Amino acid sequence: MRIVKYTLLIALFAACSSGSEEEKPDTAVPVIELQNSDPLYGTQDICGFPDTHVFSLLSGQTLYLDLHFSDDVGLSQYKIDIHHNFDCHTHGRTGATGEPWFVARIEKIDGVRQHITEELTVPDNVAAGNYHLLVYGLDQVGNEAKPLVFSMKIKNSDDVQAPELTVATPASETAVKPGDSILFEGEITDNSDLPGGRIELFYYDPANTLYTVDQYFFPVDTRRQYLFSIPYHIGESSVAGIYQFHIKVYDQYNNATEKVLAITVN
Repeated sequence: MRIVKYTLLIALFAACSSGSEEEKPDTAVPVIELQNSDPLYGTQDICGFPDTHVFSLLSGQTLYLDLHFSDDVGLSQYKIDIHHNFDCHTHGRTGATGEPWFVARIEKIDGVRQHITEELTVPDNVAAGNYHLLVYGLDQVGNEAKPLVFSMKIKNSDDVQAPELTVATPASETAVKPGDSILFEGEITDNSDLPGGRIELFYYDPANTLYTVDQYFFPVDTRRQYLFSIPYHIGESSVAGIYQFHIKVYDQYNNATEKVLAITVN
């Protein structure tokens, strides 16, 4: 009788242990790997900072991505997300020729391993500029993989040449005082007519905070040359230090040229 009792206790303990293991939640996140791409990504400046994961593409060109998804229990889906990041601070107002490229596509996958080849063709009428490319992944219980994040520099095949910008005033490393005025003057030329393009003036203060001074589009009757004159008043309460003023010019295809002027406020 005692042997039978011990046997029953062991069986019950084993059953309880097995049930506990089955109820253990799946918290392991899936993994996404880029095994190869054509073209390869490289390092370029994006929004004034070096980015090590940048694809350079032309309109009509196809980007091939060899992706590997894995999970310990089971995969569920992945998402391709492409959206513009044109110049980091105008929030989509460009006026440029072409349409922004946008993709938000979800695909079902299953199993614990999947190899997927994605073919992403840049539209022929794309608006040139900076874009973000993200790849997301989920497993069957909703755990999210660490996304793959890339930037894309896209140019329109119809015109890949950036406009030329000459700044006449002020000279870089100019010193001013609070309350002074600065006149930003210069010339813009391009290989095609400028309407549809724009000029921007913005700056970073000594604390590296971004401020937009002016942004306007070229008049419709502008040809291939434009003379600009933008006044700016230094506020009476401006703190002392170096201010990095940026003059950035875009043509109608969103090709851009930029000049940076260091202005010291004493």
